[in-house]
Formats: sequence, structure tokens, C-alpha cells
Amino acid sequence: MRLSEPTAPGSGYVLKRFAMKFAILTVFAMAQVRTPWGFRSAALALSVFSAAICSGFALYRREAITLARLNYWDEAIAFAVIALIMFCVA
Repeated sequence: MRLSEPTAPGSGYVLKRFAMKFAILTVFAMAQVRTPWGFRSAALALSVFSAAICSGFALYRREAITLARLNYWDEAIAFAVIALIMFCVA
């Protein structure tokens, strides 16, 4: 039986955390605009890496994939979708 986590962040906090990560990812990808590999490749690599890190955190925290609130799994899926879009555009 899994007990609910009393210190688990709410969905609003997770959305703010995702927005901050996405903003940082965008800044670092924009810094690569003038390089030979460019923005798309940098954004793709950073998105894949972010999805992997969020998945690792979710596994470490043993979060369930289907919860009523947002968690690291949802962030990982969002970053994976961003990576898929960058892959299709690139």
C-alpha cells in the first residue's frame, strides 16, 4: 500500500518548475544559433537530456505515472514531445 506523499508539490508548482526549465533550455539553445549545429539541434539535444533527467527523478522518487497531480513523469513527457517536434522540424 502506497501512502500519499505529504510533501509532494502541487500541480501549480510543477508548472512553474517546468516553465523555468523550459526558459533555461531556450536560453541555452538560443546561445547556439550562430554555431554550425544551430538552434534546432541544440534544442533537440537539450530536450532529450531534460526528458531523461526528469525520468530519472521520477524513478528515484518512485512516482506513479498516473496521478491526479502533475509530477516528474509529466515533465518528462512534455520534454519528449518538444524533442519530437524539434526532430520533425530539423
